[in-house]
Amino acid sequence: MQVSRQDFPDHTVLAIEGPIRVGESARKFYELMSEVLDAGVACVLVDLRGVDYIDSTGLGELVGFLERLRGTSARLVLVQPRDRILTLLRITGLDQVFPIFDSLETARTHLGLSGAAG
Repeated sequence: MQVSRQDFPDHTVLAIEGPIRVGESARKFYELMSEVLDAGVACVLVDLRGVDYIDSTGLGELVGFLERLRGTSARLVLVQPRDRILTLLRITGLDQVFPIFDSLETARTHLGLSGAAG
């Protein structure tokens, strides 16, 4: 799994490539998300277009981070999941828990974040 990080004044984008599953990739994802959240980022956009597989460990990490943000104004948003990943999010009901957008631009515009066109 590879992750690139872009920091903006009001949000951070984490673009993930490859699977998120038990083992090294889930650990790497956990460490990076912890680093971002510990820094007090107001909104994290997790770009999933490069994720071809996510197991229960990866889903658990996402839910755990969402729980960590409860009671704060910070947001965790999923962007551009592939059809396979979106189906999994729907089956598990997580599409009702996470805001999900079809593009970074749509997410930024809807959430009023910098980097939006206009």
